[in-house]
Amino acid sequence: MRRTILGTLTVLSFVSLSLLSPSCTSEKKARVSISMKDGADSEIVVTRLDVNKNSVVDTLVCDESGHAGFKVKVPAADPDFFYIYSNGDRIASLVLKGGDKIRVEVADGGYSVSGSGDCDLLRLADERYAEVSEQFEVLSDRLIANYEDMQKADSFRKDMGSLFVSYYRECVAFVMEHPASMASVSVLFQRVGDNLQVFATDTDVAHFKRVRDSIAAYYPQSKYLDALDKEISSRENALAMRIGMENVEEVGFPDLVLPGVDGKDVQLSAVDAPVILVHFWTASDASQNIYNTQVLKPLYDKYKGKGLEIYAVSYDTDKALWAQVVSKQNAGWINVNDYDASSSTFYNITDLPTTVVIIGDTVIDSGEFDRVELERIIRSEL
Repeated sequence: MRRTILGTLTVLSFVSLSLLSPSCTSEKKARVSISMKDGADSEIVVTRLDVNKNSVVDTLVCDESGHAGFKVKVPAADPDFFYIYSNGDRIASLVLKGGDKIRVEVADGGYSVSGSGDCDLLRLADERYAEVSEQFEVLSDRLIANYEDMQKADSFRKDMGSLFVSYYRECVAFVMEHPASMASVSVLFQRVGDNLQVFATDTDVAHFKRVRDSIAAYYPQSKYLDALDKEISSRENALAMRIGMENVEEVGFPDLVLPGVDGKDVQLSAVDAPVILVHFWTASDASQNIYNTQVLKPLYDKYKGKGLEIYAVSYDTDKALWAQVVSKQNAGWINVNDYDASSSTFYNITDLPTTVVIIGDTVIDSGEFDRVELERIIRSEL
């Protein structure tokens, strides 16, 4: 009978959590022994995942009995993912921390692991992921082969949708049962089919937060906390954008809720000014910095007391650079950051800089204006 994440992993939850405990940041060696059935003289490649970069850390050759082993230094407070390959195929996935002693047995197209509840959770998650990915690929191939037969194509689409929803529910159950397991980090970023993200909706941010907070409690030095933080920020922005779009009829323009330099969110619709310039730009471009100081700032200084406000949206991924430039400009208007440029969809931003003019609750114009054009628009409304 097929084992599922929802059923099998419950048994292992207490094992996993008992092995996860706050510890020091010093590096200790994790030791892994590998036993491969019929693996005499087989070459094994071990790689290490550094957030999004997979690099080779060791190459091994099994002895006549199919045994091999390796040691690797890993901070106890920053476990990492390791993958074992043979003949180009991944045969095992591990999550190791300093001091671990792991035994991996490979046989009959699968593997077992002992010595770490977290590794076993990752194994089960990986096995189920591989199974679903294969099923998804089969259905996709059948859909393509029967694309001209609408009835068959629709049937395969429904099957793919049902498979995806079922698997998504299993994954939700997994991360809720094991939020402090590094295996949950892996599950959160899974993709199936044609690069379809399993946790794809903005409301899934709650699952990312739950795992992030749990991992931080056990592994405060984990490099994966930053990746989780970025994903959480992106999804919170997307959620705010969607809410803004749902309220567009009420306020007359897509609302934005973005963090300022101090990290606090600033909502566009809460800006109380008869004329608002929503200015999209990037601090990494010197010409756009000049535009800010030579075009926008003189106009802002001249009309801010008469009802003008500027809501400047930066698309900089380097937040430190952006904050530094904002501080240097000392313009006085509202500065927020949208590092993943999610607002570009709602305001149709294809070039930078672009300034959107909002009068009352209505967008009346947008583009890259020179000082004369922009002042003419402002003066006509104030």
